[in-house]
Amino acid sequence: MGKRKNSYDNILNAAEAVVLKVGAAHMTLDSVARKAGVSKGGLLYNFSTKEILLKAMVSRLIRCFEEERIKKIAKMKEEPAREIKAHILSMLARNCRTDRSASALLAAIAYNPKLVEPIRKDGLKFMAEITTPGLGFERKAIILLAAMGLHLQEVLQVSCLNEKQRKGVITELLRLSEG
Repeated sequence: MGKRKNSYDNILNAAEAVVLKVGAAHMTLDSVARKAGVSKGGLLYNFSTKEILLKAMVSRLIRCFEEERIKKIAKMKEEPAREIKAHILSMLARNCRTDRSASALLAAIAYNPKLVEPIRKDGLKFMAEITTPGLGFERKAIILLAAMGLHLQEVLQVSCLNEKQRKGVITELLRLSEG
């Protein structure tokens, strides 16, 4: 299983690199196999179509954010706003891995807008699961949308905030999440 897992992740890393270089529309399974250093048969064993490969990239990004959120929760003291705070901190953690994955995902979504559906479902699920006392739906949505907006700006490398302002915004989002 370890070899398959490494091969699987290696192929996903290669696919992200190819998408970032040429775009999802021009990504081919051959180019991904070459970049990953695997045979096309090895790639097809894991991902039988380009669509399945792109969907796997989306799933991995969702999984990475969830794993990061769980790590943040584990490090936080027990408090009512712990879940939403962990979500904010995990989304806005500076992480080359997830930023690169998110950039590749944006390119993939531009190629196939249906790929956004798992992300939408994950967001809806998360919104429903967070039950911070004193934090109504609208406030919760505003906080999460602000964090997502900042994350998107950073992925697109168009954020107008300097580091001090960024830290201030994150501090304020955390304060607002306390209800």
